[in-house]
Amino acid sequence: MPRVRTEAAVPPADAQVPVVEPVHLQLLREVLQRFGRARLRVSGTSMLPALWPGDVVEIVATDATALHPGDLLLVERDARLFCHRFLGSLQRSGQLLLRTRGDLLSREDPPVGPEALLGRVEAAQGAGRPPHWLAVLLCRLATVWPRPLAWMVQGRERARPAASRR
Repeated sequence: MPRVRTEAAVPPADAQVPVVEPVHLQLLREVLQRFGRARLRVSGTSMLPALWPGDVVEIVATDATALHPGDLLLVERDARLFCHRFLGSLQRSGQLLLRTRGDLLSREDPPVGPEALLGRVEAAQGAGRPPHWLAVLLCRLATVWPRPLAWMVQGRERARPAASRR
């Protein structure tokens, strides 16, 4: 009998997002507060085809009230940084919450408060982008097989589950 793969069996593209050390997060917040901008290299596949692993993004400090749907945001959630698209805001129990989602992901991220917003992406340099024909092929594969896409883009070792690396 053939095995049926459900959506739950495939880990999300952000499942391997590394935890940010508190001192690094504090340093990033200080740089954004003092200089108003910072540059970071992205590593995940959740924003394909807009951002590729290895791309460098320029983050500009911004207020949550100045955001527009479609903006790319850098937010901190569960000691991890996410660069995802802003979908809009909502009010829950009188508190403003921001809705985000990675372009390649089928579900929205859990809403975050404005204190989790680090900034808005103002520019991106395509250091990690493959040739156009390969980018198109990988994006089409991503809709069918997210796991092989992660293997091709990030390398075999990072795509394998932790249990099988031993």
